[in-house]
Amino acid sequence: MNILMYHFVNSTIDSKLFSGINGISVEHFEDQISLLIKNGSPLSEKDIRLAAVKENYPSDEFFYLTFDDGMKQHYDNVYPILMDYNLQASFFVPTIALDAKKIPTVEKQRLLQYNLFKNYTEFLDDFCKLTRLIYKSKDKNFLFPNFENIGNSENYLKEYTFYSNEERYFRNVRNEYLTTKEFENIINKMFLKFYSTDKKFIDEYYMSISDLKTMSKNGMVIGGHSYSHPFLNKISYDEIKEEVTKSMVFLRKNIDSEINSFAYPYGAFNDNVIECIKQIGIDYAFDTRTAGVSSRYNIRRNDAASYF
Repeated sequence: MNILMYHFVNSTIDSKLFSGINGISVEHFEDQISLLIKNGSPLSEKDIRLAAVKENYPSDEFFYLTFDDGMKQHYDNVYPILMDYNLQASFFVPTIALDAKKIPTVEKQRLLQYNLFKNYTEFLDDFCKLTRLIYKSKDKNFLFPNFENIGNSENYLKEYTFYSNEERYFRNVRNEYLTTKEFENIINKMFLKFYSTDKKFIDEYYMSISDLKTMSKNGMVIGGHSYSHPFLNKISYDEIKEEVTKSMVFLRKNIDSEINSFAYPYGAFNDNVIECIKQIGIDYAFDTRTAGVSSRYNIRRNDAASYF
C-alpha cells in the first residue's frame, strides 16, 4: 500500500509564519490527489489498521494520506480538500503546544531555518557557532559550514532526494554530533533572538483542540506524534514512556477516546519505543522510510515530496 507523508501545504491565506517554509501549494496538492484517484483507490483508516494487525498489506495502487506535526495549514488548506474528495486521512499531532503552550523544538528549528534568518547561510553559521562552543572533542573541523564540509555531506540521508546539501550538512551535525538536550538548548537560544515567548504565535501556527475535534467528528483520524517531538531513540526508557503517555492521554481525553495510531517523530524509534506504544494500547505505527518491508509497528511511508 502507498502511504504518503505530508508536512506543509501552502496557500495565500496562511499566516506569515509559514512564509519561506518549503511545501507544496494547495493547487499542487489537489493535482496530486486527482492523480492518485485516477491511478488507484483510496484506503480507509480501518483498512490500514486491519492490514497492520494481520500483516497483510494491499498493493501500492491503494493509497492513504498522512500529515505530521499538527500545523494550522492542515485544517485551513488540507481538510476542506479531503472533504471535497470524500477522503479519510490521518493527522499526527505533538501535543506540547496544545497542552503546555510551548513549541516543539523541531518547529522552532524550521522557523529558524526557513523564516526568521535572512538566509540559510546565516542560520548555519549561527547554529554551528553554538555547536562548536559545546562540542567536547578537540576536532571541530567538521563544525564549520564551509564548502568542503557541506559537499562532504552530499550522501547523508541520500534516500531523501529533495534535501539540499546544506540541509544534509545541518542534519548530519544535528544527528551525529549533538545529544537531544544539546540540540534543544541551541535551538532555544537561537529562537530567543526573535521571540521572547512561545505564546505569541501558537494560535497562528498550530491546529487548535476545536480544529482537531471538528476534523475527528467528520471522519479524519487523529494520531499520536509524541509530546514534544524528540528523537525517541535517543532518550531513556522512562522519558520515552512519558513522551508517549502524556501525548496519548491528552489526545484521548480532549479529542477522541479511541485514538490508537502513532507516527514516530523523525521516523526514529527502537525496541523501547515500540514497547511503550504497545503498553498504552496503540494498534500500529508509521515511520518515515521510503523503502523496505512494513510491519505492524514499522509501516513505511513515501514522502510526498519525493514520490511526486
